[in-house]
Amino acid sequence: MVMRLAICGQFFLDLELWLQLRQLVVSELLRDTRLLRVWSVGCHVGKEPFSVAMMLDEVATDVPYSIIASDYNESILDRARRGGPFNGHDLDNVSQAQLERYFRPGGPPHYVLPSLLERVTFVEHDVRGAALDGQNDLILFRNIEPFFAPEVTRSVYRALCATLRPGGILFVGTSDELTNLAECGVERIRASMYRRQHG
Repeated sequence: MVMRLAICGQFFLDLELWLQLRQLVVSELLRDTRLLRVWSVGCHVGKEPFSVAMMLDEVATDVPYSIIASDYNESILDRARRGGPFNGHDLDNVSQAQLERYFRPGGPPHYVLPSLLERVTFVEHDVRGAALDGQNDLILFRNIEPFFAPEVTRSVYRALCATLRPGGILFVGTSDELTNLAECGVERIRASMYRRQHG
């Protein structure tokens, strides 16, 4: 069974990495595409794809984007599709301005607003099978790897990287390590981030 290591995690888990990702999105991805395609793999209850949606709403003012969020567990996806509830430390890295802009008033518990919820498409999918089709600009695959056998991990990384467009970014967790760089066709550009090579 695949579970999230960060089940009790937060929006913008590892905030410093998210700030670096934000810089990459602005400086590279948004300048090199007409439609930004994002895939959040193993999205659990939605904190990660909703974090992406908040970030893109703030920085992608001139470029349309799509966010696919997948998980193998349909009951977990049902909660994600409801946009909550979220409590306690879930929102430690959410600013007051973001809380007021993207969440319903009156919490806790907190629910994301419909305007944010509609930015994300949730689909049932087991990443250990075939990858979803598409040429993605950004894939988030964070803190899931420790629950896979090494040979499964290598296969999953190959499949995910194959769906990245040249120049696309794979964003992994602090507990993850991509060791088969050459066969995945990516290069490490900073902590927890890999870029699909051209050619």
